[in-house]
Amino acid sequence: MVIARKSMAVLKTVTPTPGTPTAQCRGKRGKIDGIPVWLKGESPAGGDDSQSPYHERAAFIVNEILDFKLVPPTILHLEKGEVVSAMKWVRGKYPHITIPPLLMVFDYIISNSDRHNGNWLVKPSGRVWAIDNALTFHTGVGDYCDGELPDKIRTNIKRALKDTRTLRRRLSPLLEKDRIDALIKRMRTLVRNGK
Repeated sequence: MVIARKSMAVLKTVTPTPGTPTAQCRGKRGKIDGIPVWLKGESPAGGDDSQSPYHERAAFIVNEILDFKLVPPTILHLEKGEVVSAMKWVRGKYPHITIPPLLMVFDYIISNSDRHNGNWLVKPSGRVWAIDNALTFHTGVGDYCDGELPDKIRTNIKRALKDTRTLRRRLSPLLEKDRIDALIKRMRTLVRNGK
């Protein structure tokens, strides 16, 4: 898969072979082909986040399929033979506001258990960036706050649900089947229950 954006040269994601270790780095700035990125692997402090790079990439793919425009371009990259995610470096300020509805919907869909004011940014234009999506894709359905689901969001989710084969194909190199099943179930729950 190739990611290309106006202000960005082309970055290519890798498909690591099974058993390729995840790098131990909580996060650091770097460059790939001159493009500033945020490199992230498994936290050296421990915990069960060896899948963090894969979840970061999967969150970008879901964001792309749903056309939410929340997650900066994110690829998988090998650094010294170990897997890291490489998210395009974006600028913005840490917010002092409540989480916007679109980001709440996205976090529900990807089952993000770690959204706080330190892992999303707001640009002066009001654009929101979801910059930390590592602790995601749990297998439960979870709770979504009550509220009206905007028509555009509902339409995008319905469109993605009409082609779950593509969703599964794009996510299967990154996520286990039960995590993809849970993601699809959360999307169906949103469409069915969103007022």
